[in-house]
Amino acid sequence: MRHLVLLLCFATAALAQPRDAGVLHVKSDNLGTTLEVVTWGTSFTQLSGDSTFKASFAPESKFDSIASGNSGAATLTAVWSGAATADSSANNLFFRDYSGDGTVSSISGVFGNAFSARYAGYLERRHASLFDVAGNWTITAFAAGFSAGNPGVGTLQTVFSVYNSPDIVQIGFQRNGYVFGRISDDGRATWDSVAVATDVYDSLYHFVALQSKAGATGADSLRLTVDGTTAAVAFSNAATSLTLDTVSVFSFRSVSDCRCRADAIWYVEDTTGVNSEMRRFAWQSLREATSLAADSASMRVYGIATDSTRRDTLLELRVQEPITTSRSWHAFETAHLDSEEVLPILVFATAQTPRGSLLDSIPAGRMDYDIAHLLFDQKRETPQLTDVQFHHETAVDTTLWELRVYPSIEDTRDLTDGYYMPVTARLFAGQNTLHTTLDLPVSGFVVVYGRSVAGSATGSVTLRYRRY
Repeated sequence: MRHLVLLLCFATAALAQPRDAGVLHVKSDNLGTTLEVVTWGTSFTQLSGDSTFKASFAPESKFDSIASGNSGAATLTAVWSGAATADSSANNLFFRDYSGDGTVSSISGVFGNAFSARYAGYLERRHASLFDVAGNWTITAFAAGFSAGNPGVGTLQTVFSVYNSPDIVQIGFQRNGYVFGRISDDGRATWDSVAVATDVYDSLYHFVALQSKAGATGADSLRLTVDGTTAAVAFSNAATSLTLDTVSVFSFRSVSDCRCRADAIWYVEDTTGVNSEMRRFAWQSLREATSLAADSASMRVYGIATDSTRRDTLLELRVQEPITTSRSWHAFETAHLDSEEVLPILVFATAQTPRGSLLDSIPAGRMDYDIAHLLFDQKRETPQLTDVQFHHETAVDTTLWELRVYPSIEDTRDLTDGYYMPVTARLFAGQNTLHTTLDLPVSGFVVVYGRSVAGSATGSVTLRYRRY
């Protein structure tokens, strides 16, 4: 009997050992005044329906289409690099061909995909007032003529244009191969223009930047940089505040077609000009399109599969080749890499676009960028939180925190309903809160929400957990 008791004790102890234990720490430096899921980076939206996941290398998050609209300095209002016809669907922030029916067959995309025009093969994006700028702005691109030699007498080739009559901005090649930039606010009746007097229509890529620079005394100027050489002219006709709604690549309103190539075009409302970060990204993007084209990364994706069990999938992700999981998922938890990469990586629902259904965004130099939530296996796991800590990390303001417990994985479809809050906190500068040992529903999951009371604030959450 004694031996039987000992065996039972050993068996009970063995059963009590957690099959998984860990720590999840997530920090947000942009807690706003609206409650939202706490993430390292971009705000998170869970899957709205069962879906496979797609992952892809991408440019820096502030240089891709996730940052839609002009929300401040150095915010892109252009495109993402995935080359697929689905990316050209209406109401998503991607360039389309002028007919609106999809991408032109000979154009693969931008941001490291080095696309080329054909006759009347320009890309166009119409989006109401999305491209409005109010003072300082910058357009940058790599541009190259198809072959050595100039466009020809009387020929004007437009690489990039932004317009909404009467406001117009253009960059392109003049007939002598010089790069020009110009602006009008009276429908082409008058222009302010500038050019760099070097013939660069020679098949090689050249770094071009056109910038509106507002002076402290009102002496605004239009500045053009080509491979480090800058020319400038003071505004005498046009205003710098523009109302723009359409972007075109390789043309301006179906004329001035550019027989050229372009890469890594972006258009920003920018007060700092062509800074070192933008230059570094541009060269990195061009290098990706050439010498790094065969590079790859190993990524592991976690979530709840359609059979309600927690699963993980290992993906081999190649540069310029978005990959789709073979498994279909019910909910997304996290993704991480096995090594630091020189380019960021996006994860999104396959049926959507990154802008419409971003699940995770891992910046360059990071192996993960977690979301403050934990999902649990509905069939095989008994979960427990051993520590819940909220940290206020801003010298000013106040932050509010909520640990939300959802009893069913089905509640991922609507995070605004079906939860209870066993832990909440209101924290001031330098404060933190600690709650220990919290048993959770077998089939549930937890999500941490946070917000700032008065403005932008920084804070973090630490969850220690076990799965039995």
